[in-house]
Amino acid sequence: MDVDYCRNPKCGIYIKPGRIKYCSGDCRNEALRVRLGTPEERHKNLVRILERERCPKTDPLWSLNYYEALLAFNGFRCQYCLGDLSVWSPTGHAMDRVVCFKNGRPVPHTAANCLGGGVCKDCNEVRGAVLSVTDMFALAPKLRELRHRKDVGRTFFDGKEVTTITIETKNPPVVVVGFQKEPDLRIFGPSAKKIIEETYVYTEHRKY
Repeated sequence: MDVDYCRNPKCGIYIKPGRIKYCSGDCRNEALRVRLGTPEERHKNLVRILERERCPKTDPLWSLNYYEALLAFNGFRCQYCLGDLSVWSPTGHAMDRVVCFKNGRPVPHTAANCLGGGVCKDCNEVRGAVLSVTDMFALAPKLRELRHRKDVGRTFFDGKEVTTITIETKNPPVVVVGFQKEPDLRIFGPSAKKIIEETYVYTEHRKY
């Protein structure tokens, strides 16, 4: 019998050949998020905004290579919370303007008016039209702590709300994770090592 496979690169299970390309709606949505999260697709989103705002064609933001370099500058992580953009902002152009409004009118996206790196959707919403870039960087330590806890909860505990992360020892790696409504849990081995590595990324923005 002829077989086909799910087009979601993270799945690939066999399905009956025909018009159906994905094994489920979840796989279809996941594949769409992956495709829209590539630098090329993100840049297309930005280009539409540049066209609408009539940004000069000489501005570097029109260049895909320049745009990719901006995202890569911070390791494809949010400038404020250091969250992985592919996880916490899987679609969208991820550019944050330094000055959003002037004299009550929106200020266009230009290379000179955008941060030198990507910003996740959550941080963009936190900033809104009230906080400045300086305000956001002042909040960055707390934003990074919150994002780290959410990352650990998502990666290791099926999305449970993590309240505290305490490194007991680095060698051997031992981490104590606290939860809102459950007893603390002591983590050992590779999982503890991974949490410690991520803690260094979020607290010191460097590899362990």
